[in-house]
Amino acid sequence: MTSYGMKTPEWTQRYFGKLYGQLYSRHLLPSKQTRQEAEFARQVLELRGKRVLDLACGFGRHSKILARHTTVVGLDLNNEYLRQAVREFPKRLTHRFAPIRGDMRQLPLRDNSFDAVLLLFNSFGYFVQPPASPSLNVKRELWKLPQVFYERGLVPNDFGCYRPQEQQEASARSSSEENSRDENEEVLKEIARVLVPGGRLLIEAPNPRPLIEAVMSAPRRWLITKDFEIEEEFSYDRLRKILSNVTRFALGDHVEVADYYLRIYSRRELSAALRRAGFTIIELFGSYDGEPYSPTVSPCMIFHAKKREDEKSHGKRSRG
Repeated sequence: MTSYGMKTPEWTQRYFGKLYGQLYSRHLLPSKQTRQEAEFARQVLELRGKRVLDLACGFGRHSKILARHTTVVGLDLNNEYLRQAVREFPKRLTHRFAPIRGDMRQLPLRDNSFDAVLLLFNSFGYFVQPPASPSLNVKRELWKLPQVFYERGLVPNDFGCYRPQEQQEASARSSSEENSRDENEEVLKEIARVLVPGGRLLIEAPNPRPLIEAVMSAPRRWLITKDFEIEEEFSYDRLRKILSNVTRFALGDHVEVADYYLRIYSRRELSAALRRAGFTIIELFGSYDGEPYSPTVSPCMIFHAKKREDEKSHGKRSRG
């Protein structure tokens, strides 16, 4: 297993840890769901015989299915997840799977080396700076307009939110700094670099409107079974467009508390980011059933995009 040095946000190591991996691989992701997602990707991207990169592959649930039809490189930051993927990979297909530990912002892979890239299961948007202190969070919402007003830029992102003046100024500075260099866009540029001209990308992201409405109406959630417990608390900073989460995982006597921060992109924002990275958008789906995207009801946004034929590697050096 190949591993490369990298510097990543510390919280990613806390949240995507051992207990998260155990719960999601054994309890929370039915095999039927995985088969549907992998089969959808295979058909949309026409993956048979292609060179495929499964980004943020985790414990290899999609790679195991895709390897029946093609050779897959699985890249993830978590070494333990990759070891689990190798342990559980079908023996007859191990020669078709290459696990690599790496950072999506600096892929240790050569230019023009893949025909297709997958970035599924809400794995895009995590490269953000967490709030410097609780004072930067929105304390409460006095009232809000329908989400479409914020998505289309018709009102400021913090319209309808109560913030003392010093909080507004501090959060505005933070937002300005982040917008000047969005590290999540580095991921898209790296994907374009390793794709051949005309190569395809399938990327999933949350659908903002139903997600934010659900968070605002029920910021705390519990999932309790006879085997495990998950308690989550959400908050959303409308100015920075960052979803914050604190989760308590409990499996037997093992308990972990961790947090994550996710940049929420509107359809228009992610479309623009893909174009800046060198992609042409082919289709936008609203689910793995292949349904058309609806901003009000779709559970997610699934972009099918193609690297432009004349697109170069953005001046980046080959790696690997």
